[in-house]
Amino acid sequence: MPETRDKTRDTNKRLTSDEVKERNVLLKKMDENGDYIRIKHDLYAKLLQDDAWRERMLQQTRECVHRRGGVAQITFSELSRTLIQTGSSTVPESTKGETMKQIRSVYGMDP
Repeated sequence: MPETRDKTRDTNKRLTSDEVKERNVLLKKMDENGDYIRIKHDLYAKLLQDDAWRERMLQQTRECVHRRGGVAQITFSELSRTLIQTGSSTVPESTKGETMKQIRSVYGMDP
């Protein structure tokens, strides 16, 4: 079943300067407490358990290597750039929501 997006939130909006500052403070705090790495690892584990997401990433890897003419013709940085872009843009909404809920819970933020 396809996932539905939260219609009340504009996911393409740009952050205001105050929101950027707030985000940066939160990221710094998360990094200092070790929460950033822990949450990042939790997210990665969830994604690897998602067969559809993992298969999309494998397919993207194959396509990228094929477009460049084989493994010997592609650089690690080129493949990484492609996979990071694809990987982050295809995270299921439910997984994003769980991760945001986890962050809010750790930092006592109301949704």
